[in-house]
Amino acid sequence: MFRQSLVGRLSFGAVLFASILLLASPATASVAVAQDGTGSKQQSEQDTQETVAATIEAPSVSEDAGEAPSAEEGAQEAPPAGKFSGLMFGDYYYISTHRREELNGQSGFWFRRIYFTYEHKLSDNWDTRFRLEGNSPGRFTVADTIDPFVKDAYLRWRGDSTSIYLGISSPPTWNYVEDFWGYRWLEKTPLDLQRFGSSRDFGVAVRGSLDSGKKLNYHVMAGNGSGSKSEIGKGKAVYGSLRYDFSENLSVEGYIDYKNRDRGSKHVTYQGFAAYQSGGTRIGLQYARQEVDLSEVDGEDFDMNLLSAFVVQPLNEKLTLVVRADRMFDPNPAGEVIAYLPFASNAKSLLVLAGVDIDLGFGIHLMPNFEWISYEAVDGGADPDDDLMLRGTFYWSWG
Repeated sequence: MFRQSLVGRLSFGAVLFASILLLASPATASVAVAQDGTGSKQQSEQDTQETVAATIEAPSVSEDAGEAPSAEEGAQEAPPAGKFSGLMFGDYYYISTHRREELNGQSGFWFRRIYFTYEHKLSDNWDTRFRLEGNSPGRFTVADTIDPFVKDAYLRWRGDSTSIYLGISSPPTWNYVEDFWGYRWLEKTPLDLQRFGSSRDFGVAVRGSLDSGKKLNYHVMAGNGSGSKSEIGKGKAVYGSLRYDFSENLSVEGYIDYKNRDRGSKHVTYQGFAAYQSGGTRIGLQYARQEVDLSEVDGEDFDMNLLSAFVVQPLNEKLTLVVRADRMFDPNPAGEVIAYLPFASNAKSLLVLAGVDIDLGFGIHLMPNFEWISYEAVDGGADPDDDLMLRGTFYWSWG
């Protein structure tokens, strides 16, 4: 009861905090516009790019030099009508070997993601996004069609150093990690892959910088805790991340969340991530721990600990080498239901993946790659056989 009350209070506090910022800041912005007469320019078009403010170079915003604008420059233009964009990626896969005999030798094509997005600028401070996603089921034993669902549906207010979201948007769980990784189309980030959380939630989020140099960045959210699905329970979720950019090369982020699920299970997740880049090379190191309390549903509590590292190394203008290793120090009870790459649910695991990104231009990429999983049994049992999947991965985007 105390934790439920705590989550409720934190959720109310997040909404109240966002409301105060929203009520206070537009007035200040209006005065600035009235004094300047030119208004502010639109910031970056993708909300995911905000998460790499220091490590990925941000679009420049021109400063008013103080000169009197001409009549043409001073005239206010109507907001643009909107923008459509999208992407698709998938694979031709071949399962070379698998611990489940029925999957040995299986092959085929699938789409792991299709996005169709519409974004509309309502004013200098307000915009909205609506995004649909579709993907092949990825369960190997079930044949089904690609059914679209709503991935993003939010209203956003943007200030100089703060953004407020209302609706279905990204929690901070792996937002920055995925941006820095840069190869979601090759594989999900470790916490996403191992189902430590969801890439979306319905709620209120606030993100921005705490200092004038924009080195200390935060992202907090209070939401349903049910992903993009409808809410049917009393439990809620709160999320928070804090990142410090030591320089344009080095950043460190800490993260924590608490979820009180609808059927009584409670999840607490901790994460630390260090990111380094120089001359096109990117190196990431990540540790995460999740504690799952099932005492209220007569289940057995369990913890999961994960360590991951990756290197992205350009070979030339068109070729990039990508290598990653994920170590699960505990079995994942949900391992067998992981789409596209099921894990044994009764053993520790080591995932190694590697590929070469071939940039064909025009937003088109091809990547030959492999994913290899080895297992270590717990409690003295026999180690499950290794899994090896060979893939030709394709990606394109537009808009």
